[in-house]
Amino acid sequence: WEVCCACGGGQRKTCRDEPKTWADKDGWTCKDYANKGWCTSKGEKGENYEEDWGEWPTQEGTNLTAVDACCECNGGHVEEHCVDLVENWADGSDDESTCETYQKKGYCTKNGCFGEKWEEDWGTFQDFAYGGNNSADQVC
Repeated sequence: WEVCCACGGGQRKTCRDEPKTWADKDGWTCKDYANKGWCTSKGEKGENYEEDWGEWPTQEGTNLTAVDACCECNGGHVEEHCVDLVENWADGSDDESTCETYQKKGYCTKNGCFGEKWEEDWGTFQDFAYGGNNSADQVC
């Protein structure tokens, strides 16, 4: 189910800038590189990176560039864990079931299918879509 990690959805990869306090030798941070368009998510020089600046500047003492350290520049540290797509999501039913409820009560499986406690007369996950997020395309 696309919203909830417990139901086979969610976002599986997250990234953090590493080191967290990275800045180049001039004091520009990862946030600066992203906001100013100096790098792309593919690790290339962005549209606002001036060619006469030359090679990527490094952080003093580490020789790490934005491409090494910053998530927005295709660097950083990628972790494999899951985050629900919608924080505090609830399904819109009378009891406002959450992702945690679906997991604990066995309403869904980890691969996004109906769990053993899902009652057929409730309909489909799509019937409980809330905020535009549902599992209508899930094939079990």
